[in-house]
Amino acid sequence: MRVLVTGCSGYLGARLLAQLQRDPEVTEIIGIDERLPAEYHPKLTHHQQSVTQPYERYFHEVDAAVHLAFAFQPMRDSRWCERVNLEGSERFLRALIEHDVPHGVFVSSATVYGARPDNPIPLTETHPLRSDPYFYLPRDKTRSEALCNSFQKRTVALKILRPCIVTGPHADHFWMNYLTRSSVPTVVGCDPLMQFLHEDDMAAVLHAMCSRGQAGVYNVAGDGTLYLSDIIERLGGRAVSVPKWALQKTVKTMWKYNLGHLRDLPPGMVPYISHPWVVDSSKVKQELNLEFQYDSCQALSAFQVASGIKV
Repeated sequence: MRVLVTGCSGYLGARLLAQLQRDPEVTEIIGIDERLPAEYHPKLTHHQQSVTQPYERYFHEVDAAVHLAFAFQPMRDSRWCERVNLEGSERFLRALIEHDVPHGVFVSSATVYGARPDNPIPLTETHPLRSDPYFYLPRDKTRSEALCNSFQKRTVALKILRPCIVTGPHADHFWMNYLTRSSVPTVVGCDPLMQFLHEDDMAAVLHAMCSRGQAGVYNVAGDGTLYLSDIIERLGGRAVSVPKWALQKTVKTMWKYNLGHLRDLPPGMVPYISHPWVVDSSKVKQELNLEFQYDSCQALSAFQVASGIKV
């Protein structure tokens, strides 16, 4: 089996490469990323380039393709983000169709459901997408999913994954940076339930989807939930409650001018620390006949231990 992975040198890409390398059924991994992988993998053929550049030719005789290339970390260059997120996704989807790749895996995000006070707990795959247009991650993921819907083809099993916050020993992204601050800004009167997914469980789902599973949408999350206040306490921080309007204005201003202690928090993030966006991941477990190794609490603990956080 030949598997292509965009964003192969990123956080999830590195975890997936390790699993594919150990799979005896995988004969070759085609990786596409501007950065070189941190580890050597004998099966990997790496193409050092951006997904904004033509890469469709690498899909020839590929059995499965996984699209992980996405500007996940907050970027102030919105035009560049849009090129990577939308143009890169469109190239991936077009290549799936042109080369009749049997299995296509597109990683979206549970944030596409939006964080709303009237959200049911949990959200299933049939719930409408109500993402915040001011938060670049759910906005671009929602737009990318619309592209997926326009590129659907029966000969290609396109699987869209909507994971919650992925964490673990190697996590280093804005969600964990926010949660591990010494003073964590929260919204007055809000203490939403949150979920986590261990990086190894996410990699296992991606790996399995390369050869199994039907076309469709799948939520992915570890079992169980934790209140935001408990998460902050477990990670050694102190919650500082701020009126929602004031926190939104502060975050937006500090982001715009790249100044102040909250300058790295992306605009539009405030609703996601105010209201629940908990998802039901029973479908993916049933479809793949897969049990996760870690629940939400254990995934957070794995990050905590690796980060040396003692409480």
